[in-house]
Order: sequence, then structure tokens, then C-alpha cells
Amino acid sequence: MENDTRRRALDRFQTGVYVLTSRNGDHFGAATVAWAMQTSFKPSLIVVALGRKSNVFRCLEHSRVAVLHVAGHRQLGLARRFACPTETAGTRINGEPFVNGVTSAPVLKVFPAYLECQVEQIVDTIGDHALVILRVVLAQCRARFRPMTIAELRTDLERHPLPPRREPAPAQVPLRAPSPPPASCSQSAAAD
Repeated sequence: MENDTRRRALDRFQTGVYVLTSRNGDHFGAATVAWAMQTSFKPSLIVVALGRKSNVFRCLEHSRVAVLHVAGHRQLGLARRFACPTETAGTRINGEPFVNGVTSAPVLKVFPAYLECQVEQIVDTIGDHALVILRVVLAQCRARFRPMTIAELRTDLERHPLPPRREPAPAQVPLRAPSPPPASCSQSAAAD
């Protein structure tokens, strides 16, 4: 009973719905995320909680770049599509066209706003997700829109559950040691 009560209480936390993309060479990762927030004005920093086994985490861990796309309230289908494993074909991720951003991370054309970012720091936690601190290097807001909330996505998923999740293919991202963080990361970490 306590777990059910805890789940219901935690479900009351309200956040937006985002799609995070990254790439490591020819390997891509994309995922719907809700645990994201701004953590600093100067410099512009955001933090995102990501499962360590996800393709998007493995890509950004190596490439140190990512794009956080803001989903509009009428984009439930897109949010659902990126809650499934990443599939790429040419210049499409999960069926949606992308262009390379200034960081080389994939920018999905369909979302009304996005933030291109560089990884500042990855914080390991005792939980099943790592915290990724991202520095915003470019922001675009291409339309006026109302952002989607996690409550809207949860309601949709309760009515129409996703198919069972399959494990990401281990060959999606080559195994190699992550790149060392840029010098500014070490300085930032030491200052905190």
C-alpha cells in the first residue's frame, strides 16, 4: 500500500514533457523525458535525469552534446513515439526529420522550441537515473504554443498504454571510455 500511495503522491509533481536527442557519430539516441528543469540563469544551465542504459544517455555521455525539445500540448503522438526505442533511417529519428544543429546533435524540425546544449557534468546518483547538467549554447522558439504537461501525457498513456518495451540493442553505441569533460567542467565542479 505504501508504494501505491508514494506513486500517487509522486505523480502529482508537475513538469513539462520534452524529447532529448543526441548522437555519437552515426549512432543516435532520443527519448521522451519529463525530469528536466532550468538550474541557472548565468550561465544558462538545465538538468535532465536520464536512465543510464538508454541510448540517448550513452550517446551524450560520449559526444557531450544534446538537444532538449519542448513538446506542445497537441503533440501527444510525438511524445509517445519517442517513449519507444530509437530508430533511425537517413535523416529521420523515429520517423521524424532532423537536421544537425550547431553542436552536431540532431534537431527535430517538428517541435516548436528547442535548446542545443553541451554536457557540463554527469552526476551519478544512488538511483536508476543519472543527472546530466547541460549548458545551453543555442535556443530557438519557432512558434507560440502551450507546453505539454506530464499530467496530459500520463492521462493519454493510461487510456492507450505503450507496447511492452524492448531492451535497446547493445551495439547501438560503441563501447569506449567517455570523453573527458571540457576544462570548464572541472573548474565549474570545483567551484560548487
